[in-house]
Amino acid sequence: MMASRLTVCAILALWAVLSACSPAPQAAKGGGTEPAKVTNRIDIPPEVVSNLGITFAKVERRHVGKTLRLPGVFECPPEATRAYASPLAGRLHLAVKQYQVVQVDQVLFTLDAPDFVGLLHDINDADAATTQARASHAIARAEHEAAVRGAASWPAQLRALESATAASEEHSQSLQAAADLWAARVKQLEDLEKAGGGRGAELAEARSRQADGNAALSDEREKRAGYNRELAQLRAGQDSAQSQLGVLAAKVEQARLAADNAEIHADMLRHEVATTLGLDAAELQGDAWRKLDRFTQRAARAGVVTTMGASDGAWLQPGEAVVRTVDTSLLRLRARALQSDVGLLRDGLSAAIAPPAGGPLALAATIAATTMLAPESDPASRTLDVLLIPQAAAAWARPGITAEAEIVYESSETGELAIPVGCVMQDGLEKIVFRRDPADPNKVIRLTTRLGVNDGRWIVIYRGVAEGDEVVLAGAYELKLTGAGKATGKGHFHADGTYHEGDD
Repeated sequence: MMASRLTVCAILALWAVLSACSPAPQAAKGGGTEPAKVTNRIDIPPEVVSNLGITFAKVERRHVGKTLRLPGVFECPPEATRAYASPLAGRLHLAVKQYQVVQVDQVLFTLDAPDFVGLLHDINDADAATTQARASHAIARAEHEAAVRGAASWPAQLRALESATAASEEHSQSLQAAADLWAARVKQLEDLEKAGGGRGAELAEARSRQADGNAALSDEREKRAGYNRELAQLRAGQDSAQSQLGVLAAKVEQARLAADNAEIHADMLRHEVATTLGLDAAELQGDAWRKLDRFTQRAARAGVVTTMGASDGAWLQPGEAVVRTVDTSLLRLRARALQSDVGLLRDGLSAAIAPPAGGPLALAATIAATTMLAPESDPASRTLDVLLIPQAAAAWARPGITAEAEIVYESSETGELAIPVGCVMQDGLEKIVFRRDPADPNKVIRLTTRLGVNDGRWIVIYRGVAEGDEVVLAGAYELKLTGAGKATGKGHFHADGTYHEGDD
């Protein structure tokens, strides 16, 4: 009853405004007043639009007869949800609040965890072992390089000593020849002396020369023996040096492997700690970890904090839930289709998500989406789940909000002109719509039109409108009740809004 009174009041207010906006009757030539001209144009100044809450919908091209409409509800897929738990026992310090929007790498909470310090000590020990192994490798490499340089001088020493030994041999041979000559001379002089032709002075000198030659030969032989001993020692040293080079090369390789293993162990330990704690590996590289004094949990992806598993300051055990976030940009619509429609559906069909009917969202733009059929169906209700993946986000979309899936299962190039079903009014035997006058936005044109199929939300319209025109949605019922713009008798309206009596 109250709604009826409000409707009547609204109509009276509209009629008063329309009467005030209508032109006053003009004086007829006979002295009377000329009745106002009949027209299918209705004035809707801004105050009327505001008072009646008039809204407009655009005429669109749609595949109404080939569109399947399904009820659905927005949900977050599993990959949109991220749960963060305490990896260690420790004291919790929250950095976010429930329903707070967080960005990637934003701090969610920190933990004062004794075991975290122990893990940092393990990393420090691994780094120290790596440093020591690298130093041992450097020392072994330096010793090997020094031995290589030392071994490089052995051939020159051998060549010099072999040359000296050869020279000594030649000198010994010349001394031996001289000694032989003096020995023959002494024997000759001794034979002469026995024969009575003594030459005592010459014999004495020859014997002296022979003794000197033998002494020089003995010295040279001793010198050559020394050369031979040195040569033998040098050759033995060279062989030993070559063997030592192999040992040192093996030590270098062993030290290198030890350094590599120590570095691998340190890297694996960092990876294990990062994986266990859910940290970014970069936080533990180099000396970056030395700046850490407590465990810090950062957001792995953007989202909204939905639940808090623990209060600030609580002592947590490993694995206790702390924060859960949801990335609302990954919303999808789960709709339900009858199993009898399964032949019309397939993956990849062009679709759209329409906002809930009624209310301020009724005129919100639809969201383009892609269709994906769920692999399972419900035998009890004989329904099939159909998922619509939005191609863009909408501000009004939230988990749990109901919406409508518009799936075009067969399309042509252009489609048909269509308007929302709510724009059509039944006036007696006529179906009417109110089209906004393209020449004057403060007027609407009352049209009797011919309509086609509808899908429960949109209806095909065959005449009186063009693509992009605006028709009244909210407020159409009130405009109909005023009776304004309606033809009387057998008259009809021309395109310019003028009224013509009769059928012609």
